[in-house]
Amino acid sequence: MGYRRNPADTRELREQARERLRRQGVDGARILSRQETQQLLEDLKIHQIELENQNESLNATRAQLEAALNESSELYDFSPLGSVSLDGAATMTRLNLAAARLLGGERAHLVGTKMGQHVIDADRTAFNALIERARSAGALQSAELVLKNGDLAIQHVNVRVSPDPAGQGWQVALVDISDRIRHGRELRATEERWRLALEAAGDGVWDWNVQSGEVVYSKGYAELLGFAEQALGDRVEDWRQSLHPDDRARVLGELDACLRGAVERYWSEQQLRCKDGSWKWVLARGAIVERAPDGRPLRMIGTLVDISSRKSDERALLDAARFQQAIFDSLDAPLVVLDRDGVILQANAAWRRHAANSDNAAIDNWSGRPYLEMLARIIANEPRTMQAAASGLASVLSGAAPSFKLEAPFFVAAQRAWLSMKVMAVRDVDKRIVVSHEDVGDIKAAQLASLQLANTDALTGAQATEPPAAPA
Repeated sequence: MGYRRNPADTRELREQARERLRRQGVDGARILSRQETQQLLEDLKIHQIELENQNESLNATRAQLEAALNESSELYDFSPLGSVSLDGAATMTRLNLAAARLLGGERAHLVGTKMGQHVIDADRTAFNALIERARSAGALQSAELVLKNGDLAIQHVNVRVSPDPAGQGWQVALVDISDRIRHGRELRATEERWRLALEAAGDGVWDWNVQSGEVVYSKGYAELLGFAEQALGDRVEDWRQSLHPDDRARVLGELDACLRGAVERYWSEQQLRCKDGSWKWVLARGAIVERAPDGRPLRMIGTLVDISSRKSDERALLDAARFQQAIFDSLDAPLVVLDRDGVILQANAAWRRHAANSDNAAIDNWSGRPYLEMLARIIANEPRTMQAAASGLASVLSGAAPSFKLEAPFFVAAQRAWLSMKVMAVRDVDKRIVVSHEDVGDIKAAQLASLQLANTDALTGAQATEPPAAPA
């Protein structure tokens, strides 16, 4: 672009003024007086100074304008955003270096070509429609298209088209989105790989758009419940309705805790309705993989695993434990099972009654506490009995002896009863101990009766002054 230059000196300025004066038809001037001449010279001098000042100011402004234009040109050329000017026929009239790189050609060769020919064939109709929308709407329009690059490669771009204010064409902005497209493909490929891996392991996969409520289920997920993949429904409400009524409140609470961020992972055992109306135990696991800037959950993915066999085994074990406890409770002798540290694990009904009557306490107060602590509370002031019981129990717990029996029974004041104590090791991996208490009141009564009879004269009924020793 050229600029009009101001006159370099007063001579050139004078010649221009004389030429303009002749064009105005002024042929001559009257003779001035000395005073008028003096005034005229002064005015001309002042005017000359004003013109010089104006000339300096104009030159400074021109320099600033040229610097701004150069800076604008550099910004235009080296901007990472591609910029293209199109005329009314969608022919490129101007473009920057970024646009030339995206189009894969030299700028000089690209100017004068139609931009549509640089869009791949499959997207050309979309590009023409974008141009037309911008024209009819008179506003910015955008779309994602693919450009043909000079080396036969393709370039994914976001194209933003706005009509020229003068109505003579369009301004087009090109944003390179190839990295985003590539990363998206890699992410989808990665997701597909782990989905296939999980399905190969027998796990179902689910992907939930939390904001829209849409859920995508894998083929394995559907097959787990006996459905075809398309028959499951695609709304989270369908899943909620498939939950067993007994589990619904708990499961929804576990899910809500994960959505709120109270827990990092969603983990829930639940019963889901199968296609045939039966219920299947499954383990659902998941995590939030995308959140909005304000923390709102956007996307959640997870797996579903069939745990019916495990639940069946658990029920069988529970039934076996209940059966064993029923047999345990049917025995008349009070029995208690201890762990390898002498802590109470289990007791039968007779022992629970025994403990409750002895201490006015429920069994829950004793479960998980040391057996010797209980024994000390029900034996009334018999330190020698406690010492013998503790020593015998320790020998069995340590493995030094397979069993132990308290030689002399002890008296339980609360029950007015005499009890014996037997300790037997259970040869299992947990090294548990069984302790039994047997009511020996009848035996003790017989011993006392025999002692009394031995101390009484059969003829007179008088008591002996020195009774024989009592039986052990």
